[in-house]
This record gives sequence, structure tokens and C-alpha cells, in this order.
Amino acid sequence: MMRVLSIEGRKYGIRVWGLGPGRLHADDLRSPGPARPRARPRLPAENIAPGVLYMVSELSGDQTGKMLGVSSRGVREIKMVQAKGFTPTVGWTAQDLADRAGDVFFADAPADARG
Repeated sequence: MMRVLSIEGRKYGIRVWGLGPGRLHADDLRSPGPARPRARPRLPAENIAPGVLYMVSELSGDQTGKMLGVSSRGVREIKMVQAKGFTPTVGWTAQDLADRAGDVFFADAPADARG
């Protein structure tokens, strides 16, 4: 939806942004333990505001159709990616999807690798 809005809005000078704020990181909700001696510091709400100001100001130039993530992990563009998938034929079934799940879905990363 954001992509379509950014394409349609561009001809009228309208820029479209998405914001993925992360006031709390998931680690903040876990008890510290041997694998996680300290939780990441919480990002105060006022530290998210500069990202919003960038998006709505001329500082962002003609960028549009982007998702900006602002959290205790940093400031970065967020993009969606697609797995290999498969091309079904007419009349495909849920079982076909189950049989090809390894091609359709990304493998879940182990908890230690999610960072």
C-alpha cells in the first residue's frame, strides 16, 4: 500500500513514509541472564522524533515509499524481502503449500541469532 501511495503521490509532490518506532527492544522485557548480561537501554520517545522530523521535512529530499526504523538498535531503512516461493497451477491446494513450505517461508533463525 505504501508503495502504491508513493507512486501515485509522487506526481503531486506527495511523499509517503512509514515509521517503525522501537521505544522498547524485546530484550528490555527479558530478565538479564548469562546469555544477556544487560538489556539494551530504552530509547526515550524524544529520540524517535528526529526520525519523524527528517521524514516530513525537506531534509529527506525526494525520497518516498520508504520505511524508517528508529529504535535502540539504531536508525535504518526497513525493507521486506521475499523467499523463493513457488508458482502454483490453477487448482492448487493448501496441501501443495504445505508440501512446498520450505520454498515459501524463510527458516526461523535461532533465538541467539535474532539480535
